[in-house]
Amino acid sequence: MLEQDEDWQHSVVQASGKGAGILNLLPQIMLLFDAHVVSLGETGEIRHINDYKRRLICWWRCMKFNSAAEILYQQNNGGNSSGYYPRQQPMANIDRAREVAEKAGRMTVEYLNRQGI
Repeated sequence: MLEQDEDWQHSVVQASGKGAGILNLLPQIMLLFDAHVVSLGETGEIRHINDYKRRLICWWRCMKFNSAAEILYQQNNGGNSSGYYPRQQPMANIDRAREVAEKAGRMTVEYLNRQGI
């Protein structure tokens, strides 16, 4: 279906800045992106084809429009030169509260210092 969408393909070429040859990478990139979405458990967040197109281009931009092989190599070898950073684990509420309290304390000290107190 997307293989016949010339407008979207034009958008991919423009976004990448790498010329029409980038379209040859699309089949493998789409498979890799699909696996990425599944691994994050976000399959239900893509509600229509336009959302899929937009998210794929945004994700691939973060991957610097590299080939699937280059992306997999970077991820498997711990390199972040592709611009990809693994998703962080959500912070526990107690850790979040501690972080906010520490920041509030620093801000209070800075304010009091500026006031000469």
